[in-house]
Amino acid sequence: GVTVSLAKTPYADAAGAVQALATAGFLAKPALLQQIAGSGEPWARAVLQGLLDGTLQIRKSDQRVLLALPAGQGFELVDPVSGASLGAGERLDLKRIPINNTLRTQLNGLIARLSLADPDPRRRRAAVRSLYETLDADSAELLRERRSLETDGGVRDAIDVALALADLASGQPGA
Repeated sequence: GVTVSLAKTPYADAAGAVQALATAGFLAKPALLQQIAGSGEPWARAVLQGLLDGTLQIRKSDQRVLLALPAGQGFELVDPVSGASLGAGERLDLKRIPINNTLRTQLNGLIARLSLADPDPRRRRAAVRSLYETLDADSAELLRERRSLETDGGVRDAIDVALALADLASGQPGA
């Protein structure tokens, strides 16, 4: 027979990957984040942003992953996938999902990539600028592809600056 390692199996859907963040270790989280970001789901960017800013948390009573949005003295609890309200919660009811600097860097890159397709040109321009610090061959390639689709002059200018920075860093003009 064939044995399948469950640790390597991607979750059937991105919603399952979100819940898996509750128990995943640091080594398993990058694949979950990639699955969420690549899902095309409208809520993917909010989930990644919530993990980055600490609002994506675990409810201790049932280990459910949710968004804990500050509201008065406590938190409004929201399902990160459906957007449904899950009532109110207190700090003691919740536990943050731990991330490290490697995951922070990955999250920033994934959020920027998702933001490049935002309908608002200001958000697209901010996404390009957020890539300036962490430009690598993959993000430069993504920006080259995005430039041909971009309709806003300000966003195209920001992409040109990013690509020039990438070329300087690689030592290969027009690479």
